[in-house]
Amino acid sequence: MRGGRFLWFLVSLALGIVLGLAAGRAAAPLREPGGSLKTLQPQAQTEAVLMVAQIYAGDGNAAGAAQRLSALSDQPALRLVQQAIISGGEYGYSKADLDAMLRLAQGLQSLPSGGSTP
Repeated sequence: MRGGRFLWFLVSLALGIVLGLAAGRAAAPLREPGGSLKTLQPQAQTEAVLMVAQIYAGDGNAAGAAQRLSALSDQPALRLVQQAIISGGEYGYSKADLDAMLRLAQGLQSLPSGGSTP
């Protein structure tokens, strides 16, 4: 008798969990995120450029950096980095961070396309 009660308790618990999840899914279904990297706020975009500059400092791949930057904006990668350097100065970024972005800009200038997105 005692085993039967425990079994029904587990069945009821599992059924409650399943029905609760189904009701929650029906009430608030998952949605695809509507934004893209091109809709980032200016400060977040500057931070993303800094991340690309840090990756560039590690691998030295200017073409790869230009490709990563193309996901952030439709404008040329070099211009995006130049704007990020200016914004970084306004936001109080450290000298090391600004230097990393400056080295990225110099690396982009060395590309045959002159830093424009491939």
